[in-house]
Amino acid sequence: MGGVDLTDNIHHFYAMSRTHLKKYYRKIFLHFLDITVINSYILYKKLGGRKSCLNFVIDLTDRKIWKR
Repeated sequence: MGGVDLTDNIHHFYAMSRTHLKKYYRKIFLHFLDITVINSYILYKKLGGRKSCLNFVIDLTDRKIWKR
């Protein structure tokens, strides 16, 4: 599976953006945020990470990390 296929596959299951938003720029922003998180997860896996995508996103958004 190539990089684009892998990204699309992960994005299908873990997308943060909603399909029906009134403002188009919010949908674009959330899509770019999704792609950024997925790309960081792919890099994490290539560097030897062992977490699933869901656990990676939960740890990424966990407030305990940002309180240091």
